[in-house]
Amino acid sequence: QTVHTKYIWGDMRYTYWQGQTLCQAYGGHLAVFETMKEAQGIASLSKEVSYWFGLFNAAQKPGAWKWARPEVLYSSSQNSYLGWADSQPVEAGSAWCAVLKWVEDAEAWQWFSDDCSMESAVICEMP
Repeated sequence: QTVHTKYIWGDMRYTYWQGQTLCQAYGGHLAVFETMKEAQGIASLSKEVSYWFGLFNAAQKPGAWKWARPEVLYSSSQNSYLGWADSQPVEAGSAWCAVLKWVEDAEAWQWFSDDCSMESAVICEMP
């Protein structure tokens, strides 16, 4: 596991909800990225691994995404940072949890909606 100021992560794989439980056991929650700087600032993430972070759509309805920290509102307005990759989120089937993946062509970490029961690494945010 690696610690970076307020974030902690490792390469072990968990479902989205197992990851949230793990983060809570450490006293935190899945990471919430309010700015591009926060999301891109974790330079030592393995580009070969995808990571769950704290964005999910429990209602399973288009546009009903929520952050793991309820006081942070998800908004698609121009004032909010959203790191979705092109054609994302899918908002269909079982793709209701957000995962962070390195996109080589964009040379950036981008968000993808994925099946919450898939196993990925986890980024926890500590208080």
